[in-house]
Amino acid sequence: MKIGILTFHRVINDGSTLQTYCLWSLLKKRYPNAKVEIIDYMPYHLAKNNLKTKINRRFFSVLLQQREQLKFLKDNCNFTKHRIVTDNLSKGFSFIKEQNYDCIFVGSDTVWDLRSNGWGAPKPPNLYFLSGIYSVKKIAFAASMDKGYPSMVQDSDMKKIISAIDKFDFISVRDLSTKNKLIQHGLKKEVFFMPDPTLLWDIKKTARNPSGDIPFDKNIAGISVTDSRLSKILNKQLIDLGYEVINLLGNPIGEQFAPLRKWTFSERLGLYKHLSILITDRFHGSIFAMVLGNTPVLMVEPDYYYMKQDSKGRDLFERLDLMHCVWRYNSKENISNSLISEFLDNYEEINVDIKYKIQCLFNDSENHFKNIDLILSK
Repeated sequence: MKIGILTFHRVINDGSTLQTYCLWSLLKKRYPNAKVEIIDYMPYHLAKNNLKTKINRRFFSVLLQQREQLKFLKDNCNFTKHRIVTDNLSKGFSFIKEQNYDCIFVGSDTVWDLRSNGWGAPKPPNLYFLSGIYSVKKIAFAASMDKGYPSMVQDSDMKKIISAIDKFDFISVRDLSTKNKLIQHGLKKEVFFMPDPTLLWDIKKTARNPSGDIPFDKNIAGISVTDSRLSKILNKQLIDLGYEVINLLGNPIGEQFAPLRKWTFSERLGLYKHLSILITDRFHGSIFAMVLGNTPVLMVEPDYYYMKQDSKGRDLFERLDLMHCVWRYNSKENISNSLISEFLDNYEEINVDIKYKIQCLFNDSENHFKNIDLILSK
């Protein structure tokens, strides 16, 4: 059996890199006799976005990050022999057909993002819906439409998207918002919840202690918030509370420090083990902190993304009984000077066994894997 994985493995994002590795590892362990490989497809749209990211942030740091991510995947996973960079559906489908797969896993990540300027893929419907692939089993694994709305695409395109997804042999998503969108727009097949692969594979063996002069003997706060105004406000609160602050998005502000350029992918991941608190709007970053360090995480939901829906982060935190750790941020309101201190006080009062909750998600996923096993055995 030959299995292909179609995901966002070339996005400049540690979370996307790790979820790719974890999904590949899960499938390789479960189907040891199968050839499992990452379909080295890179949308031209993504290549342009990656270039913008390098220009807008510290170019050489981002370039090194991208190289480290790809090196990590190449060292640990199998890829297709060749790579294709295109937004042309016909060329993309032809490339996939040439690989002669028995099954294709689409996901995880926001592979079904409905925004025309979405992060990883071109305007939908695109290759990730596999509408032009036939006679191959198709599995959606923890896919997500976050942060897009169906209203962002024309009704005719939304019908094509739903029709394509309906032809998948198994459909699993990682957030309730995605499930609701699919059902509300006419999907007939049953949709299951599947945790992100980073919650289903032991990522601790992947993390390494970062090198350099890092103040591990002090309380380190990680901040990973896209909104620069909010980031500065929260940074000041953290410093006033006595934290050493590391900006996980790159350029340090004031007294902050930042990940070193020389750090490997595994070292950047290993930093999360040493955080005393993390404030983030990043889905995977919150998982890293909880799994690697059992760290208090304040998940930020910017209202300009999520006013009409819940995020994939909120959905995960609700499943872990951590709803008090999700803060929907209104960009027009004043921020309380005691936001972080109040969060920490409330966090200490709760009694949630996060490891147990994650294990429950893992146990539930096993039932879905059994369904996938049956599909692949036919």
